Amino acid sequence: MLTQFYGFSGRLQHIATEKDDTFLLEAASAKYLVKISSPAEALPDIELQTAAMLHVRDTAPDLPVQLPVAGHDGRFEHRLDVAGYAGRVLRVLTFLPGQLLTDTRPTPAQVRDIGRTAGRLSRVLHGFTHPRQGRTLIWDLRWFDRMRPLLRHISTERGSAVASSVFEQFNEVVVPALPTLPKQVVHGDFSPYNLLVDPGVPGYVRGVIDFGDVVHTARAFDVAVGMANLLCDDPEDPWAKAVEFVAGYLEVRELSDAELRLLATCAQARVVLRILMAQWRAIEDPGRRDYLLSHSVKDWSHLYLAHAVPTPEITARMQAAAAGRHVPAERSHQS
Repeated sequence: MLTQFYGFSGRLQHIATEKDDTFLLEAASAKYLVKISSPAEALPDIELQTAAMLHVRDTAPDLPVQLPVAGHDGRFEHRLDVAGYAGRVLRVLTFLPGQLLTDTRPTPAQVRDIGRTAGRLSRVLHGFTHPRQGRTLIWDLRWFDRMRPLLRHISTERGSAVASSVFEQFNEVVVPALPTLPKQVVHGDFSPYNLLVDPGVPGYVRGVIDFGDVVHTARAFDVAVGMANLLCDDPEDPWAKAVEFVAGYLEVRELSDAELRLLATCAQARVVLRILMAQWRAIEDPGRRDYLLSHSVKDWSHLYLAHAVPTPEITARMQAAAAGRHVPAERSHQS
């Protein structure tokens, strides 16, 4: 299929990913990432991802994002008509160098670089439109308040109490503000598994990959995803990296005070959503239960520590970052 559509040949290596069948192709001239879409993924959603990446390429060619590769016919998506793969879509993407962020321990300055990259990408995607941008995506926090029935899958009293508290705070603070929050198309999954880095180069971030969660939603939600993925196990300051991320973001992209006031709640909501999805999938797919729930252990640890910090304290630190000041973490909230 790669030879037919692209004229490529070489060594293929399977890579484990959440939805697609993904392969590393080592061709004679370069490396590529090959994806065969999930049967559940519609072609218009894939076309949205392609269009977003091409928009970044054409608008900000210096931003290190993964890009789609065109086939012989100029198309980026190729529907398959092969036994076992009928209707699925074959794509080839550029392969970017670097180490996954999840395998590193970034310094505060490097976390700021990550925030700056997120801000630059957000700024570039502002104004981008696509017919499929308004799709309903389960990971989009605008639907978070509707996920409350999944709390029944949490088996511990402490976990249920903390997650319920996050829902209450989200419904009280975020839901009423949704109609007025600035909205745009966002990357939607600025996670350590979607960022390639290199400590030895200026700028630190070598690549942003996986545009699979691109959607039109509140700009603040995109920032909250990045924050949620940078919460840590440090009981002294579990929000340290998340605040540095926002500080870097604010160097290149402005956020309103109303958005800043929502970020701590939204970041915790993202962690709760990850936990709930893992719990639900473990029930739906018992064979993967241990694997799925093992990934929730760290999320629970981060959530407990983060939730113990008063939200106004985190907001004050982000407001100080917006004003170019530094406010140290309080030490009296540990639990």
